[in-house]
Amino acid sequence: MSDFHRSQFNGISCKGISLTELIIASTLSILIIVTVLKVYVNAQHSSRTQTLNRQIQENGRFALKLIGEDIQMAGYHGLSIRPSTIDTSATDSLSTQYGCGTAAWAANVSESVFAADNTNPYIDTCISESTYTDATDILVVRHTAGEPIAASAIKEHHLYLYTSLTDGASFRADNSGKINDTTLETVTEIPVGTYKLSTNVYYIRPCSSVIAGNSSRCSGDSIPTLVRQTLTANGSVVEPLVEYIENMQVTLGIDTGFTSDFTVDRYVSPAAVSDWEKVIVARIDFLVRSPDKVTGYDHSRTYKVGQESITKRDGYYRKVFTNSFFIRNLSLENG
Repeated sequence: MSDFHRSQFNGISCKGISLTELIIASTLSILIIVTVLKVYVNAQHSSRTQTLNRQIQENGRFALKLIGEDIQMAGYHGLSIRPSTIDTSATDSLSTQYGCGTAAWAANVSESVFAADNTNPYIDTCISESTYTDATDILVVRHTAGEPIAASAIKEHHLYLYTSLTDGASFRADNSGKINDTTLETVTEIPVGTYKLSTNVYYIRPCSSVIAGNSSRCSGDSIPTLVRQTLTANGSVVEPLVEYIENMQVTLGIDTGFTSDFTVDRYVSPAAVSDWEKVIVARIDFLVRSPDKVTGYDHSRTYKVGQESITKRDGYYRKVFTNSFFIRNLSLENG
């Protein structure tokens, strides 16, 4: 290398990165990483929150839809416009087999809707203590199927109403495809139709599933669930409807006037109802929780569920769902 080029190279000042610059660069990099992570975590939390809220919404609305459709059928007894004339004596003795330990329970047409206030009146008969959630209401809805059936569709051991306009009788089918002879002798008015009897009991179970082979004991899943117990051949069957329903409260609108005008005069708890034929509206409140807990969500909150105030602090999101259902099939005898 020539002296000229060597002198030029020696004149260049070569500097490295100072410690201060390295610290600043590292700090900026850490801040950028922390910011990106924070944005990511917030996005994940927001997405998780939206998912949980969506699940709560779906469960709450679906539960109201199911129970509401049944309530709106309450009091429907086929062709009959005079439930007091329906003879249920043939099924009175089936209280244990088809009901909850009360005579004529399944075919009690005078009580199209019945509710128990924060208690289980059927603890010794059809709803065991371990499959009932304390301090929740129980709702019973009675009606027939919407359409009459042909005699050939009658199933052995199922319960039916055979009704005309101002007469009727309940019966248990002794044989498939056959109306009992005593029922035919009891109801002679025409036109007449055969309708499958539907009596449903709704309540909150502290679990989604029960132990195999033992329907009176919960499994260990601890998922609060709205369930329905409904009539079937030779008894009844319980089916889970909607999970994560923690509480159900029933408020009843009654027409207390001397002459019924089918207008609610006041809303009361089930314990305050003395005449169930006066009930014309059922308002249902559900307390629904998220399937999973939410990290950092541990503050106390009080929920107004019907006439009850329920305080929770356990990390679950919750929402109250409410709707009122008019009982459409009110007896003309109440007018």
